[in-house]
Amino acid sequence: MPTIDHLIVPLDGSRVSEAVLPLVAALGVKMNLPVTLFRSVDPSTTEESVHYGIVGGQPVRTDKIARNRSFDGLYGDVQAAKDYLTKNQGRLAVRGISCDVHVPVGDASLALQELADKQGAFIVMATHGWSGTDTESLGSVASRMLEYSKTPVILTRPIHSGSHGSALYGFRQVVVGLDGSKQAEAAIPAASEMSKALGAELIYLRSSGAGHQFASAEAVERAEQESKDYLIAIMRRSSLNGIEARGEGMSGKPASDLVEFATKNPGTLFALTRPRRAQRSRLVLDSVTDAVIRAGVCPVLLTPVADKPARVLEVA
Repeated sequence: MPTIDHLIVPLDGSRVSEAVLPLVAALGVKMNLPVTLFRSVDPSTTEESVHYGIVGGQPVRTDKIARNRSFDGLYGDVQAAKDYLTKNQGRLAVRGISCDVHVPVGDASLALQELADKQGAFIVMATHGWSGTDTESLGSVASRMLEYSKTPVILTRPIHSGSHGSALYGFRQVVVGLDGSKQAEAAIPAASEMSKALGAELIYLRSSGAGHQFASAEAVERAEQESKDYLIAIMRRSSLNGIEARGEGMSGKPASDLVEFATKNPGTLFALTRPRRAQRSRLVLDSVTDAVIRAGVCPVLLTPVADKPARVLEVA
């Protein structure tokens, strides 16, 4: 079972990234955990415009050439990043949260994962969600972390004043979305750890999809009974491992049911899984996980799981 010893918060200077700070404050106060604010500096070369000749006050030709960044320029960027993080550090310090800053020079994703592995930390970040099928709107660092990270990631969208966002109202329940698969059940250990740390109820939510898939009352009843039997079995198995949870069943579309539950129950933190793939061209999440993140009704704890191995056919 993962142990949460630290929270790491990547900030890139945008209002979207800073929207995670209320959530971090709620987690830091409730869990009494130290927080590291993270921002990396890219040491790569820069492009400069070079003009060749001037005729009539206009350059005859303009080329782009690569120039190595000067030490002074790199040092200035590192100091600016530290100043920016220190400013946000003060916003958390007034809440009594122990907070430091970390500004590595290099690739942001690699440095972030290295720090998370070293500190036994969960990564907490904000996103404004997807637009259509374009995962780039997640941000390149967030996308890469969700693809390759071995560390649980807590993802949230900006929560507006007056909403029923969990970051504004505190955590009352950590909800594990289950579909009967071992992959979905992989979210349970991190969810259990979070529920203990937050003092929140742990709930196993299973949506049978019965009302959506079946037309006859008999088929719906049978599917709902199978869902109840599964919840009873998983709760019993969890109890043997020292994890106490309550089961909750719903009968609509799984993604819609999860969003509806969070909307009706303020203070929800969803615990779901995300696949880690060795090779792929873009981020691909489970459809239910994707829909819940898109809805943005509550923070989501995403636990990485290995992809299901490809089926190998034996040929005699």
